[in-house]
Amino acid sequence: MVLNETLQQLVQYFLHHGALSEQELIELLESLRDRYDLKIKANDEIKIFTNQYLPKINENINPYGFDIKCVHSEEYENDVYYCCVQNLKPIFAKMDVSYTEKEAAIFEKMLELILLNDSHSTTTREIFEAVLGNGLKITKNDFNDVITRFRKEKWIESGRGRDADNLIILHIRAITEMSSFITDTYKDEVYACKLCSRLLLRGLRCPNCSCFLHRSCGVKYFKNLSMQKSKMSCPSCKQEWDQLILNDLDDEPEKENDQPRSSSLKRQSTTVATTSSRTSATTSSRARSTRRIVSDEDENDENNGF
Repeated sequence: MVLNETLQQLVQYFLHHGALSEQELIELLESLRDRYDLKIKANDEIKIFTNQYLPKINENINPYGFDIKCVHSEEYENDVYYCCVQNLKPIFAKMDVSYTEKEAAIFEKMLELILLNDSHSTTTREIFEAVLGNGLKITKNDFNDVITRFRKEKWIESGRGRDADNLIILHIRAITEMSSFITDTYKDEVYACKLCSRLLLRGLRCPNCSCFLHRSCGVKYFKNLSMQKSKMSCPSCKQEWDQLILNDLDDEPEKENDQPRSSSLKRQSTTVATTSSRTSATTSSRARSTRRIVSDEDENDENNGF
């Protein structure tokens, strides 16, 4: 199937950025609507994208090993993202030619620290000390730049609770992209949601049994029980859940470090390729991409305010 110019733009944007928040996608569609005079009414952007655009795009990119999926954040259940993920079993270091070997090594150590921690979280200090312990030479400032990039590109985000700014967890993009790898490698350290059966790292746990739920799945489940005026019982053991846990679902904290890049979306949407051959070539190229190894020179260590 040959995609029209609008869908080609969307494919190029997802391949370049990897993941967009729902708000970022709305702003991108608004920009394309203005450019191509699309018949999309205000507030209908997501509906049009989900029902009309997404099936055609996925049909086109699936042969190259990619899918665009709509997913909810594990930590912030109201946050929705559209992620372009490989439908193979990717290893982080081979996901994109733009990551250096040093960046890949940091990510792999961070992934290990997160998944082996009971809370499935870590801190910047723990990561920095661990990569130095592995013999990686990097300054604190350069390390912070790498962490900032991982945040910006939606591989990690801040956790909730005390000292949230210093708490690092995997973003839903990373969980979705690497679900097969995580499940295969850390199968004894992760869970499956009782309601959707998908991989779960951080969510809700029944106080009476070993049932785990995604926060977004829990919201739908308990909302449905509430509408039926039923007891807020566990979907597994049927025991009633603590009201404090249920109250927490309605008390989502604000995030300070993960702001939408609204100003750049409209500006950048005009720079992506618009020809069918360019779209296919880029998709195929990314599917075959391997890690680029870059040599880094050591710099003087500077205090970054850990």
